[in-house]
Amino acid sequence: MKKTFLSIAIIGMSFAMTSCGGNAESLKEFQETLNELKEIEVEDIATVNMDLKEVNDQYAIRIPHDFSITTSLNEDASLQYNNLSSEKYFIVIDEDKQEFIDAMLESEIYNEDMSVADNFSDIQISGFGSGMTITSQSEVEKTTINGMDARIFSFDAEVPGITIPISYFTAYVVGEDRIYTLMGWTLESAKDQYKIQVKEIIHSIKEL
Repeated sequence: MKKTFLSIAIIGMSFAMTSCGGNAESLKEFQETLNELKEIEVEDIATVNMDLKEVNDQYAIRIPHDFSITTSLNEDASLQYNNLSSEKYFIVIDEDKQEFIDAMLESEIYNEDMSVADNFSDIQISGFGSGMTITSQSEVEKTTINGMDARIFSFDAEVPGITIPISYFTAYVVGEDRIYTLMGWTLESAKDQYKIQVKEIIHSIKEL
């Protein structure tokens, strides 16, 4: 992907050089620009088409330009965006971390030998099978996102009432005082096109 981007950039710069007569100064500028482009990562390119959204003075996250704000996806979500034409959806649900821990301890389903992130993701993931049929799933990835402990999990599922399989991308992130459930979904047939974009969204979340 990086080479494709650079190829387009090089064609444009070559045309500009030709129009300037290809002098030594233009050649020097061309080489400097090319060196800068070589340092650009795929992640940096992706964020060019994304807007930073700040939510309730609590967290910020990058959302693609072509997504629209909505309120119809989940009543508990503090952030909801979608692109209806391409069937892409994304939400964030945040809740008080200590209230979650206390509630799970009271229900005797919190494992104190595990991290908050592991407890949080295990409890959330275990609930998916009750409302849908999971046809394939990833391993749970342990990672950090902007200094926060996080777990990432994706799966394909058949949902009652929907004839087309759906692909879900989820992340469970533990902040200082809040915990965050991030979820993006699309048609299974479009998941390869969405998974890079949704990864960028998920990894952009940070507390304010």
